[in-house]
Amino acid sequence: MSESELDLLLTFINKVYLKHWYNHTLPIKGSKAVRENDPIRLSEKTIQMLWNKQNLLNEILFDTDGKPYKILKPGTWNREPGPDFKNALILKGKEKVWGDVEIHLQPENWNQHGHQFDPNYNDVALHVVWDNPSNIQSPPNIPLLQLSNQTSVGLDKIWEMNNDYSYSKSQIHPPEECAKEMNKFSDTKLQKTFRAAGLVRLQRKAEKFSYLNSKYGSDNALYIQIADALGYKANRTPFTNLCKNLLIDELQKEPNRIVRKALLWGESELLPDYTQEEIHPELIEECKELWKLWWPLRKNGDKRIDWSRASLRPVNSPERRLAAFVLLLEKCQFEFTPFINSAKTLLKQPKELRKHFEDFLSVEGKWENFCNHKTKLKKPMSLIGKSRQLDIIINIFVPALASTLNNENHKEELHLLYEFYLSLPKAQDNHVLDIARHKFFIPPSRFKQIIKKAIDQQGLIQLMQDFDLPQTPEHIKLFWDELGIDF
Repeated sequence: MSESELDLLLTFINKVYLKHWYNHTLPIKGSKAVRENDPIRLSEKTIQMLWNKQNLLNEILFDTDGKPYKILKPGTWNREPGPDFKNALILKGKEKVWGDVEIHLQPENWNQHGHQFDPNYNDVALHVVWDNPSNIQSPPNIPLLQLSNQTSVGLDKIWEMNNDYSYSKSQIHPPEECAKEMNKFSDTKLQKTFRAAGLVRLQRKAEKFSYLNSKYGSDNALYIQIADALGYKANRTPFTNLCKNLLIDELQKEPNRIVRKALLWGESELLPDYTQEEIHPELIEECKELWKLWWPLRKNGDKRIDWSRASLRPVNSPERRLAAFVLLLEKCQFEFTPFINSAKTLLKQPKELRKHFEDFLSVEGKWENFCNHKTKLKKPMSLIGKSRQLDIIINIFVPALASTLNNENHKEELHLLYEFYLSLPKAQDNHVLDIARHKFFIPPSRFKQIIKKAIDQQGLIQLMQDFDLPQTPEHIKLFWDELGIDF
């Protein structure tokens, strides 16, 4: 994509895509990562997730009149026209009430969305909002719950936990309507929108790195995010918990490389006790050494790490993923900042930049031959395959680099990084993209004509996360009109 085309895409993002998105979000205040012109934003979908999961809300919630409520059942998340949650069970004082729940960012959204004229909302028992700066009650006859002061954690934590959360799309979008309407748009128009959304997704990921940098420091931010990526779907949370329990700062303070390795293996709870368990002969000596080094330094063990092995291929075992992670840390000497700084110097050489990333992710070691401490593989397998390398480049390295260039002094470098991002090939399809292929494209093979690069894949995912793609032809047309795409 030429520079002029990229400029057109950036103009489209700022004048159309973000304008539409900003109408569906609120700025998150009180975060160190917030900057005047580039705030972290809270979406209505995040509030819906918060309500659906309930675990971050206070057990007893109070409406604006001070009356107490206990949510026995949050209701069924509704993706059809009508209230966001159907058939919730609410304890209002001592009375059990069945009813629907409507979620908004602020009370005035009720009338702005036209609910006052819609009979689908006649059974709403609670109007739930995040904030109420105007101090109003809308509608006046339905109890109003404001959640911003009724959560067990701060907004920063809510955003951190939910901004990448993805609910299954299999029950969200009926294929017949969305697919029919999307089929009316040219490949060029759809691809333009997906690429705009893909660049926005990169900007959001860069903002997340800014947040993590402010909270943990730049080395820890990459440390946590790379571990998350190596955890794959099944073990993202355990890997993240390991890193938060043992921050890279603690490892950097330890001068002995082997002790650092012992701490990671020991605190992960993946290091077997060689006196109690069978260990493969080729791993027994290292296992003994790591155990003896870790045991005197171990923590109190009150934070357990629950690794998942269900339906995992042997080559994706937690042990192999951790072994790869340790090798990466040793490769950069437990400091990621020099690695990112080196990447900055290669922005004018995209082939060299990609090689810089791939070379770093190409790690070798004895764990290529094992799936756990007991079982050896029939043949060696790469610890980080080419497809996973590309995923990490797209989702971790490029956003991390973008977060360091996000100011007026680095416009040219950021532009070059966008060009690099636009050049990256498609990654492996995931579950969300597989659903999108069948739900939004007629025939599904059209997906391949439009989704040709990594940015296209990222854009489709972002579009699905930013907006609940509508179902009825009228709403679909309005949605695409607002995004600047006409028939």
